Amino acid sequence: MAMRRQLPPTSQPPRSRFPAEPSGAREIVYRALRRSLASSLCVAAAACGGPDAGDPVAGEPRAGMGGPTAHPAMVARPTSGGMIAGPSLGGMVAPPSAGGMAAGPPPGMGVPSSTGEPATAEPGGDGQSMEAEAPDNGVPQCRSARWRLASGFSPERDVSYLADRMEVTAGEVQVLSETGMPCADAVALDDCERALTLSLPGRHLLTTEDGQVRLWGPEAALTLFGAVDTPEEAIWRLLTRGYTVGCDSRIEMTPQGFVIEADRSDNRCMPGRVFAEVLVDPAGTVTERVTNTEPGTDDGCVIDGRRPEGLCSVPGGHGGSELGEHFARMAHMEAASVPAFAAIFTELRSYRAPASLIRDAYRAVRDERRHAEIAARLARRHGSEPAVPVVMHRPVRSLEAFAIDNAVEGCVNETYAAAQAAHQASQARDPFIRQALAGIAADEARHAALSWRIAAWIAPELSRPQAARVRAAQAAAVGKLAEECGAERPRTLRTAAGLPSVAAAQRLHASLNRTLWRV
Repeated sequence: MAMRRQLPPTSQPPRSRFPAEPSGAREIVYRALRRSLASSLCVAAAACGGPDAGDPVAGEPRAGMGGPTAHPAMVARPTSGGMIAGPSLGGMVAPPSAGGMAAGPPPGMGVPSSTGEPATAEPGGDGQSMEAEAPDNGVPQCRSARWRLASGFSPERDVSYLADRMEVTAGEVQVLSETGMPCADAVALDDCERALTLSLPGRHLLTTEDGQVRLWGPEAALTLFGAVDTPEEAIWRLLTRGYTVGCDSRIEMTPQGFVIEADRSDNRCMPGRVFAEVLVDPAGTVTERVTNTEPGTDDGCVIDGRRPEGLCSVPGGHGGSELGEHFARMAHMEAASVPAFAAIFTELRSYRAPASLIRDAYRAVRDERRHAEIAARLARRHGSEPAVPVVMHRPVRSLEAFAIDNAVEGCVNETYAAAQAAHQASQARDPFIRQALAGIAADEARHAALSWRIAAWIAPELSRPQAARVRAAQAAAVGKLAEECGAERPRTLRTAAGLPSVAAAQRLHASLNRTLWRV
């Protein structure tokens, strides 16, 4: 019997179909973004007729935008790929006759595919394409902040194959490291190989044993290990709990368990880091013994993409210049937008949204993967290696919870991010940065418009108390963003990367508030 992943139940009753998508939301958002950009560029040029202001919406229409013409900076689109996901719980058994996963895009839409480039995204900076592992010699293998752990696991079961894997999108799996030969002891080889396509959300283990494929989530993996008695198992436990473990981290075996130097995020926006000495005992319990908090670099809490619920990783980069650290944080947040839009795609399908919304949410997943890779390239160009986001898996939310998240992260944060990206694409002195941000600005404008279209589509289905709570959450987000716009960005980021000054950021915010938020 094939194993199929079922959509979690929601607090909303079944429905046949919502009303069709309201018209006009897309055009309203584009006009608001154009006005906001014009306002900020007037500040940048010191006068509205200055040479840097020009016509902020002149140029040829961008294909596929479906609205007013785009800013010239919204035309070029560097392309690449990227894959992100996070940890999850659970485990299951796949009998030899199992096929593929049921979850995923609608028929005919396909699944986002890998570009074929080496994998670069996984929790804790641990990832690689499938390749042979070097002998461990009793020491965990780590190169370029990427751990190779599978060969150091010591399962209690006699398995022929063990892989440390991650589901990057529904039905698409990345093998981080592996040991043994898959299906080596299978009688029905074809059935066993088909079962290898099964996955769990986020990071998990897969084993084959007597021709049977088994999947193990982070908690179920403790049963597979029996006891956490190798450094690789202890590191894997921390990586699935939202910690970052560097290649040079101290790892010490004690009578109580493994003591490992690790760090985690301190808070959600422009966080500092909590450096910790963490004990992982044989039962898999994680205890912080000594901690030291280091404040993060504050460049005004620049909003980069949609932040998903369950984001628990550190956004900073490793080394590099001020520009490198900025783009490392940007890459982290853009990558975190991938599971955010994947969740929106699933929820829109669950609530039987209009096909145009489902299609555009699916397209946004691919956009954000590309944005994450572009930002990562910019970070590496300036000497910084981005951290990879860890996003805890969550079930489909109630319609009200969905609406609140969309109002805050989409209608406020992502809308401002779209205006800011267009400003950067116009003002950045570094031509490479300017070109790279051009395509991102256009995509973020579409994503912002999508958020407002979703909001307009949901609104008739909310009760008055629910609608009031959504408005209150959005108003609070607008107020919080106004405070963040009052923080001056470092000069390097304002010149080379084109980030708006305090005055320009406040003008962006005020213009969007007049035309869209109205708080």
